[in-house]
Amino acid sequence: MKSLAFAKQVPSTTEVGIDDKGCLKREGVQGGVNPDDEAAVELAALWAEAVGGEAAVATMAPAAGEEMLKDLVAKGCAESWHLMDDRLAGADITLTARALAGAVQIIDPQVVFMGASSADGKSGMVPPAVAALLGWAYVGNVTQFESLGETLVLWQRRGGLEAKVQVKTPAVVSVFKTVSEPRIADVMAILMAPEATTVDADRLGLTESDLDWSLRGRVVETTYPEQARKKKILGGAEALGDLLAALKGEGL
Repeated sequence: MKSLAFAKQVPSTTEVGIDDKGCLKREGVQGGVNPDDEAAVELAALWAEAVGGEAAVATMAPAAGEEMLKDLVAKGCAESWHLMDDRLAGADITLTARALAGAVQIIDPQVVFMGASSADGKSGMVPPAVAALLGWAYVGNVTQFESLGETLVLWQRRGGLEAKVQVKTPAVVSVFKTVSEPRIADVMAILMAPEATTVDADRLGLTESDLDWSLRGRVVETTYPEQARKKKILGGAEALGDLLAALKGEGL
């Protein structure tokens, strides 16, 4: 039995521009593994260890994603897959979901773990879209787990509540970074990590319509809205009376 985790390389800075196609400019920008995805890789490894199977990790990225895969496959995974094709650059939610669902059909895992959202996109829509395309069960916003196997017992965040959920595989599970602490990759394991299997858009079953730029959603503008301070900053010994009044007003 096999588990699969998807991981994404995201910019390590907010100083990222947008090119004339509405895509983030990633060249020359330092990147790292999306935090939620690191937890997904760990959970995939734990699932494989629990059932006596193997874990795989995959990414959709340009050539620079190869180094990330070497590090991640050394964290308890047996194989890695690199979805790499210039036609996938600037993929929107729909194209990304179709590509990842195509990868699942190739890799043939029993369960897929994904980060609940990406640091550069924050939509949180790709995991449920992948599950819908596959026709699999879906559990999102997972914060902790109790049992891993053909039946998973998970805790998920629902607004301000935590709900205990049981689901049978095949399933897609999206997790927050708090669900598990990623293990540290051994240096020798990284050096001896197997080469990733490269998969292009054609093998993923994507059509010309899927890859048509004119049909994609794209970023046309980004802004950073001003945030008004909600609380006062009180300073100095003379502000003690104001502080006590403020605390009383908050019911403290």
